[in-house]
Amino acid sequence: MFGKRKEETKTIGKIETVIGPDSSVKGSVFSKGSIRIDGLVDGGVSQADAVIVGETGTVNGDINAQMLIVGGKVAGNVQVTASLDLLESGELKGDIKTPQLSIHDGAFFEGNCTMIKKEPAFQELQKEMEV
Repeated sequence: MFGKRKEETKTIGKIETVIGPDSSVKGSVFSKGSIRIDGLVDGGVSQADAVIVGETGTVNGDINAQMLIVGGKVAGNVQVTASLDLLESGELKGDIKTPQLSIHDGAFFEGNCTMIKKEPAFQELQKEMEV
């Protein structure tokens, strides 16, 4: 009944876009690949495979991605189709829609969370990876 949960394989793949700690972007960022944010995005991020907000990163806007890892600050609503990890140093202020959520000790979350079903394509990929 209370057995260990089977850990799902999380792959970010190749990070195609990096916004460094001394950089800032005003406006929305659209990326079909993975993006790492260590600077400031004053807008939002859409259509990304994976978004990593580093400890020095800040996103002021909504995020729509398959996977999200937050180690910095996010102020906006988040919709993730695979998984969301809110790390110990992470801060998220906004509503969340995700099928899988992990909030580490020390993280800050203010908002509402709605758990959704995983996309069928993601479920198929997971099954292939288990074989």
